[in-house]
Amino acid sequence: MKRLPFRRGVVLALTLAVLAATAMALWLGVFREEQAAASPGPVDLTVVIASDPVSGTTMAPGSIISYTVTVTSDDATAAAGGDITLEINLDNATYASGSLQASAGITCDTSGLPIDCDLPDFTAAGTKTVTFDAEVGASTPVLAGAAIDPPVDASGVGEVDEGTNALNTDDDEGDDPDYGCSTVGEGTDGTTMEPDNFDCTSHGVANAELTLTKVANPSDGTTVSTGSAIVYTLTASNAATASGTATSVPIRDTIGGGLNLSSVTPGAGVTCADTTEPEIDCTAASIAPGANRTVTVAVTVVATSGQVLNGAYVDPDDAIEEDNEDADDPYWLCTSVGEGTDVAPATEDDNYDCTSHTVGGVDLTITKSASPSETATVDTGDTITYTLTVSNTAAATATATSVPIRDYIGDGLTFSSATPGTGVTCADTIAPEINCTAASIAPGASRTVTIVVTVSATSGTVLNGARVDPGNAIPEVNEDADDPVRDCAAVGEGTDAGAATEDDNYDCTSHTVGAATPTPTPTPTPTPGQLLNCPFSGKWAISVWDGPSGTATADALATCTGVTIDAAYSLDRSTNQWWHYFPGRSDINNLLTVNDNQAIMTVAR
Repeated sequence: MKRLPFRRGVVLALTLAVLAATAMALWLGVFREEQAAASPGPVDLTVVIASDPVSGTTMAPGSIISYTVTVTSDDATAAAGGDITLEINLDNATYASGSLQASAGITCDTSGLPIDCDLPDFTAAGTKTVTFDAEVGASTPVLAGAAIDPPVDASGVGEVDEGTNALNTDDDEGDDPDYGCSTVGEGTDGTTMEPDNFDCTSHGVANAELTLTKVANPSDGTTVSTGSAIVYTLTASNAATASGTATSVPIRDTIGGGLNLSSVTPGAGVTCADTTEPEIDCTAASIAPGANRTVTVAVTVVATSGQVLNGAYVDPDDAIEEDNEDADDPYWLCTSVGEGTDVAPATEDDNYDCTSHTVGGVDLTITKSASPSETATVDTGDTITYTLTVSNTAAATATATSVPIRDYIGDGLTFSSATPGTGVTCADTIAPEINCTAASIAPGASRTVTIVVTVSATSGTVLNGARVDPGNAIPEVNEDADDPVRDCAAVGEGTDAGAATEDDNYDCTSHTVGAATPTPTPTPTPTPGQLLNCPFSGKWAISVWDGPSGTATADALATCTGVTIDAAYSLDRSTNQWWHYFPGRSDINNLLTVNDNQAIMTVAR
């Protein structure tokens, strides 16, 4: 029993010791967790540098390579210096000033090589990027290296704890497994198998062989007219025999005097930043050996005479090294639109091409003849035939195509038919406007249309107007449109201010409807008993001599041999003429007997 207190004391002491140990363990666990939260453990940083064109491409000197550097962390970081160092270095290439762009918070010093960038700590797993351009030098290869958190040798330690150097992803080693990149910052670790903190790209260097050709529509050397369109297709090529890919290739088109720019259409892989005439500036992203890029430029001719030039250039400043730098066009003197001044043979393939067009071209006129002629008087029911002749004068230097021809049927006329001549079609033959089209009219050639109408008016004047190219859609030297002889506004006449005596694009005819007063000419002088031809068909004037009394009877004139004339007579005493009307009698064509004291002469109008 005396031993129980002792045992109780021992148990109590042991219990207290266990409690103390437990409390210490709990305290240590919380401390360690706090320490772990305050001091992150090892993370894995990696860097990758990519390029466009891709690494391994052979580049032409002077070309541009675009680089993207991507830094990745698998967790938050706490860099010893407050930020993480990224070094970017180049060999046989020059940093393109002003080209660097970076993720938020990154600052870079591009004043020299290597380019030094400071990255803020990662707050969680993620990536940060830096992009920039570099111009290819003349030597090979072109290297670009990126190292994150240097030093990156076998024993070095960076600003971020990435754990023990070992063959796994948690390390500070830095060799690139693909290229020997010691000149741009590669490490010296002993393996090439593990992902690391360094990456490198390599490009070969060889010359490009750029040429520029230009095709025009209408074709080079032809004649164009004022207001017409010319479409140029520029093709920049890198010869199949070249070894180097050309990048950021400038393509320039110079619009010459007398031309106005209409549009610019870049082909695939081409952008045009400046489309303000006279110089159109475009850029092809890259042209590999054997490939080409195109730009289409459309213009409108505003010159009225002379020549219009257009010049196109690839790599106008010779920034891209190539085997052939000759630039002159062998066919035209094109200095006003950008031609070079080299002295090499003009037959050499080169970087420049020029097209030339002569401005001149079309000179359209229209003339119209009528049958009966304009001097004749027509009657109600008579037929008039108009012949329209459209010509492109011999002095013209271009063929007119799709030439509109219009005939305007005036009041008092009823349309009967339209007959197009060779090379002409008439799509609309509904009066009052007859619409026809000549497919083409070469210089010195002409096309015709025949229009037939019937006179429906009973008096007054009937007009018919004809016009070529009424909307002035075809530019020509002479756009004058008014008829020089009469006012024909009722049948489509223009309102130009040109000289009325000028050959023009409009013509008009006029006929008087009703009886005229012809002057009878009895030759030979008729004598009593003489037989005269009297083709009575329609309305005729009969001149009568009936002695001093000035009187005459209808009976004295009413007989043609074998025919009884059913006629109405009227005597004009002032002219001593009989007017005879034979309605609907086209069969009267016989002999008239001259009676006593009367001499009668028929006068056909």
